[in-house]
Amino acid sequence: MLENVSKRKSSFLREEYGREMAGEAARRDLTERLCSVDAARASDTQEYRHNLAAMEARLEEERTHRVRAEADLAKQEIGRQAMEKALDGDFPRALFF
Repeated sequence: MLENVSKRKSSFLREEYGREMAGEAARRDLTERLCSVDAARASDTQEYRHNLAAMEARLEEERTHRVRAEADLAKQEIGRQAMEKALDGDFPRALFF
C-alpha cells in the first residue's frame, strides 16, 4: 500500500513538474513575442518619423520653389506692363529744344 501511495505521489509530482515546465515555456514564449512586437513597433515608429521628416523637407523645398516661381511671375508681369506702357507711348518725354 505504501508503495502505491509512493507511486501515485511520484506520478503526481512528475505531472506537476511537467505542468510547471510547460507554463514556464509558455511564459518565455509570450515574453519573446512581446519583445518582438515592441521591437517591431519601435522600428515602425522610427521609420514613420524618418518618412515624416523626409516629407516635411520635401514640402519645404516645394514651398521655396513656389515662392521663387511667384516672384519670377511678378517680375515678368512688371516687365510686361512696362513694355506695354512703352508701346502705348506712355513714357516720359524728353524736352527737345
